[in-house]
Amino acid sequence: MTLTSLALRPARGGTSVPPRSGAWSSWTTLLISAATLAGQAIPTLGGAAIAFWALVPGLLLVRLVPSTRLPRAGLVPALSASVTVLLATVSLWIGLWPPRLVTAIAAGLATGYAAMALTRPSLPRLALPSGRWPRITLGIGAAALVLWLVSLPGVAAGRSATFGPLAGSPVFAAALLLAVIGFLCALRLRHTGLLWTMLMLTAVIQRGTAPLTLDAPSVDWAYKHLGVIDLITSTGALHRGLDIYQGWPGFFAAIGWVSVASGVSPFAIASWFTLAVTFAGVFAMYALARALRLPVPAALAASMVALVVNWVAQDYFSPQALGFVLAIVTAALVIRARTSRSAAALAVLVFAALVVSHQLTPFWLLGAIAVLMVFGRVSWRLAAILAAVALGQLAANFQIAAAYGLFTGVDVLRNAQTGAAADLGSLALTVHGISNRIATLGLWALAAVLAVTGLRRQRWARWRRGPGLVTAVLAFSPFAILFAQSYGGEALLRVMLYSIPGCALLIGPWLARAVGGDLRARLTGGAVLLILAGGAAQAYFATFYHYAVTRAEYQAQALLERQVPGRAYLSPGSAFWPVRASEAYAWRLTDDWEYDRPLQNEGDGLRSGDYLLALEAHLENRSAPTFALYGPRMDAYAAYRGIAPLGTLDALRDTLRNRPGWDVVLDADGVTVFRYVPVQTRGQEAARWRP
Repeated sequence: MTLTSLALRPARGGTSVPPRSGAWSSWTTLLISAATLAGQAIPTLGGAAIAFWALVPGLLLVRLVPSTRLPRAGLVPALSASVTVLLATVSLWIGLWPPRLVTAIAAGLATGYAAMALTRPSLPRLALPSGRWPRITLGIGAAALVLWLVSLPGVAAGRSATFGPLAGSPVFAAALLLAVIGFLCALRLRHTGLLWTMLMLTAVIQRGTAPLTLDAPSVDWAYKHLGVIDLITSTGALHRGLDIYQGWPGFFAAIGWVSVASGVSPFAIASWFTLAVTFAGVFAMYALARALRLPVPAALAASMVALVVNWVAQDYFSPQALGFVLAIVTAALVIRARTSRSAAALAVLVFAALVVSHQLTPFWLLGAIAVLMVFGRVSWRLAAILAAVALGQLAANFQIAAAYGLFTGVDVLRNAQTGAAADLGSLALTVHGISNRIATLGLWALAAVLAVTGLRRQRWARWRRGPGLVTAVLAFSPFAILFAQSYGGEALLRVMLYSIPGCALLIGPWLARAVGGDLRARLTGGAVLLILAGGAAQAYFATFYHYAVTRAEYQAQALLERQVPGRAYLSPGSAFWPVRASEAYAWRLTDDWEYDRPLQNEGDGLRSGDYLLALEAHLENRSAPTFALYGPRMDAYAAYRGIAPLGTLDALRDTLRNRPGWDVVLDADGVTVFRYVPVQTRGQEAARWRP
């Protein structure tokens, strides 16, 4: 039997009879709910509450409401997250914060309901793929898994790698390459089980590497989110007007709710969040593709494209990451709402959770929905309800949103500039830029060609009624953001992120056809996926070590925020430091909005010869002592961005150890904290504090 003959067979996942999903969902609900209920009294089982709030509300909803005919795997995580977000947010709004009590009640009710609904599930007949090529494909996946596991110690130890682990570890790169090749083989075979296996394996290699090799959640901005969550869990209340997060608290409230209910720290949840939200995103993309009635292989190909091209790194511990998944599922439900009232109701639920969690994502989605409404693909009633939800949330928080800039002008070129445009850069940053342009421009160009080709072949009437119009709107509507917002120098990154689902839906069916075609088509399709995946992977992993906050950095920042008495400036020596990492950021921010402003730009900047003199002159004029923080990543990151030549910050740190006026208050695990006390502040408490 040849690979070509196998490819002509219909999509399959084996010959087994599908299990009764309702029975399995009841058993899953029962086991998780019972463990959660027991975990309220037995600390070792407390973590079950995370699984409860991540799965059980969605399992119950898809069982209770009429079928939407969408894949449950895509709906359950998003519905569960939506219920948790809305429940926790409303609790904060009404001033009642009882996560453990509500979890115990909910788990008890879910246990009882699931017990009454129990039926005997059909056991699926699982078997390894038969035939030479399916076994070869499975072997490729196994080799990728083994190589990945072998590469992890080297990735963990390679923090000095200039171009990231993908370039620094050939074994790691080979593992990712084999996983993508395995998916292409499975796509050629149209074997559903192998397609899912290779898709999940690729996701694990891409996003499971960080929690297994780093000792803290990645990306410094995640720690601002940890600080907000600590504030919510320690006070059980919102602090409106403090910052923009208090107006859009959904994500923070949900994580805080789950943390209190489970006894698992937000820090630990954050460490594994990216992998979890990546899985949810893959399932969401599959649901969206099936909502458009794409065949299973094409739907899984679209999910794979969306996974491998996402270099933007907005899947870190953030409202954006959750909001992106909720937006994809909302789009799937809105599309299916034309024939399903339950889908319309669930769309409002998920969209409401999105609206209270993130500022920008709902309005991109609303714009796309408005276009589809004009062409008759979305009900105007549903569009009006969603618009009312989003505009109501904006109106309630208009004052704080306006302070951050609702409209920055119709200047596309200016709005498209990234926040790092002024950096001098380095060779590594140049390679990063080339890599992300390969992935981004390649994705957009191919999607545009396929959209135009589809329109020409199908003609307008047929193209408008089929998936072509919907996918094109989802793919290219994000560019409208550039006509209104710079989003703090990240608008172009959001355009890339939001365009991924639509572009992937355009490319997925083409990829499935190409890989199932003749040799020339197979080579073309495979090369395209590998080029997109390679460019995006290098762009994503290029900053892996630069973004890798250490536990020591987090602990030093949290210690200073919580324990330094009175007024003080907690200033990183350079950018990308885990500031505002604890609940104590709230009162320090109220006291001085720039209490944690980095020191790198004082005077003429770190590159200037008189930087230290200019820095001391600046600090002498401050009204409180300054604690200057330096960490193990700082020097390499400054060189990568072009802020200062390699070695500048390390040399500065050595100079400050022996310089009059500078006092070392903390020096451990690569983190050094200096204190500079202006003459007029020597009597303040912070000038005498010791950890």
